[in-house]
Amino acid sequence: MRAAHGYIELGMFEEANAELEEIDPFRRHLPDVLIARVAIYQALKKWDLMAVVAQKLVEWNPSEPGHFIDLAYATRRAESVLMAHAILTRRSRAGILLIL
Repeated sequence: MRAAHGYIELGMFEEANAELEEIDPFRRHLPDVLIARVAIYQALKKWDLMAVVAQKLVEWNPSEPGHFIDLAYATRRAESVLMAHAILTRRSRAGILLIL
């Protein structure tokens, strides 16, 4: 993880992703790894992958607004503004986050 974060800070996202691939497969789904993947996929403009990972983070910790924002951002890029809006308004109707 430390090496991956270093590569992210240097803007070397392919190298950061390669470092994450070296992590034990049973630990690749830990939140810290997923958060790093979101940053990598965003930088590489891999919107579909970013959305999948952000969705996992939302499921893991629905009280973290940043995960919803990441999911909406990726969804907007991969699909549409309307779908991103639905993610954020669904979240705000639950009374947890009011963005729009």
